[in-house]
Amino acid sequence: FHFASAVIECLKSSECRRIMELENRFGLSVRSIQRKIKEDIGLSPSNLMRIIRFNKAYQKLQAGTPNKLQDIAFELGYYDLSHFVNEFREFAGKSPLKYQKSKGTYNDLFAGIL
Repeated sequence: FHFASAVIECLKSSECRRIMELENRFGLSVRSIQRKIKEDIGLSPSNLMRIIRFNKAYQKLQAGTPNKLQDIAFELGYYDLSHFVNEFREFAGKSPLKYQKSKGTYNDLFAGIL
């Protein structure tokens, strides 16, 4: 899990937003990185990146920062606002705006997954 932990820390720190940045950081081919991550944690690098990015978005929304959704989307590297909203909905089951308004009991279950 040492390699996977290093990759997760890199992704969480925003030093690595794309698989190519992981390639440069760890000196391995894209295919080697994909294989090692898949073996270590059972996820593809792209799914791991999506989960980490969702967690960052979730934490920003939980913090109640007055950022506009499109600012959060841009900061976290989404292509556009609709990409952010769709991916957030996929993980949380509702749009970021509806999620912010609900602040339900189960919302905290997402916090700190990674």
